[in-house]
Amino acid sequence: MFQKQKEMLMVVHPVCSEDANSLVWGDQGATEMELADRAVGLLLTLISLSIFTYFTFWVIIVPFVDSDHFVHQYFLPLEYAIIIPVFAGVALLSLLSLFVGSVMLKSRKKNKKA
Repeated sequence: MFQKQKEMLMVVHPVCSEDANSLVWGDQGATEMELADRAVGLLLTLISLSIFTYFTFWVIIVPFVDSDHFVHQYFLPLEYAIIIPVFAGVALLSLLSLFVGSVMLKSRKKNKKA
């Protein structure tokens, strides 16, 4: 049954090579690039989870801990819990606006040449 589906896939997509076909059907292990992508994805997930956990602990748990407790030495003052995300958001929106503006200018130049 699966052989017939593979043949149908090759007819529908004649550009597919045997390697691409085997990746679709899981006949081979992951390629080197797929493993690198998975490693980068895992790293980014772990970093994001760490930042989320740290920020959540900082904003929700630490204010209820006594101010002379040793755990306060690992966290900035609570005001920074607002300042840092606002600054990061403004920086992100600014960079995004610059990127969109540059793409629009390049597009306009292409349209004038044509």
